[in-house]
Amino acid sequence: MTQNPIESPGSPITDNDGIPAHLPPFDIPAALLRAKGNSKLLRKLLLIFRDTYFNAVPELRQLLVDGHEEDAHRLVHSLKGAADRWKPKSCSMPLPL
Repeated sequence: MTQNPIESPGSPITDNDGIPAHLPPFDIPAALLRAKGNSKLLRKLLLIFRDTYFNAVPELRQLLVDGHEEDAHRLVHSLKGAADRWKPKSCSMPLPL
């Protein structure tokens, strides 16, 4: 059995579309409301977010090491803006750099 790509270990599934009930830092119930209850749409958008930003932390580290502060700022700004759509409980958590 393969694990759902957006499911974290031990997360209960909220519906048949494979959206976990708990996906920190996102507020899944609020995100589902923003998607007007369309869990298939929410799952699709979460997968797009995952695919777009899966490498954000190592990319950010490398940008900072290489002295590309403007590019690093742009990446963080883009990531925060994309994450804000999902009503994160806090976007001020420290990044594991």
